[in-house]
Amino acid sequence: MGSAYLMIKDDLRGLIENGGYAVGELIPSQSDLAETYGVSAPTVKRAVELLAREGFLEAVAGGYVVARRRVPQGYATTLRSYYEERGANTSFPETKIIRFCTVGASDLEARRLGIAPGAPVYRTVRLRYADGKPFVFLTNCTPCEYFPELASVDLTVHSLYSTFDEMGRPALEADRTIEILRATTNLCALLDVQPEEPLFKVTTMVYDEQGVALDYSEAVFLSEGNSFHITTRVLGEGLMR
Repeated sequence: MGSAYLMIKDDLRGLIENGGYAVGELIPSQSDLAETYGVSAPTVKRAVELLAREGFLEAVAGGYVVARRRVPQGYATTLRSYYEERGANTSFPETKIIRFCTVGASDLEARRLGIAPGAPVYRTVRLRYADGKPFVFLTNCTPCEYFPELASVDLTVHSLYSTFDEMGRPALEADRTIEILRATTNLCALLDVQPEEPLFKVTTMVYDEQGVALDYSEAVFLSEGNSFHITTRVLGEGLMR
């Protein structure tokens, strides 16, 4: 059995992440929590202090309030639309199209997509919101030849991946890379963050069942309010690869 303070910390964190406590809400006192969990006051104190150190709680006169609610993103391990992802996390998603155009693929885009440099691609630039606040800045590059009718789709209300499915070429596999970058002047304006604030950058390649690349995208997520869950497995005869 794990340490009691860690189990309490995880339970409280789950309540925060799932909206059981609202941002700014005062959580129960440590004596009340100790009674609820049937443990000593020092055990609860350790759990609460860990959550405060991780940024989920903030000490105020009279106890601790919820400082933020991190949303666990299945984005790292599942292939589903932004609307499905945000809906699963009890928020209200919106999308603003900043730019949608047909351009010639850059050398980088051509290499990623396995097409000739200059081949026509749709470039879709979107700013997405959760609960009315900027949340992710996303750029997609999609070969025109695979989805000639994509220009007629309203991507403020329709998912790009579900559109691929409806057009007979579903996205079945994704390869993603997650890294940290610092907010540039442009990103500060788009995402309402401070200069040099750390952000998540997620680069994604999406493939069909034949392994043909359907889309190349770069998404920049706020570091505040997000966490990414990644699952690993042992492959072969007990060997970690």
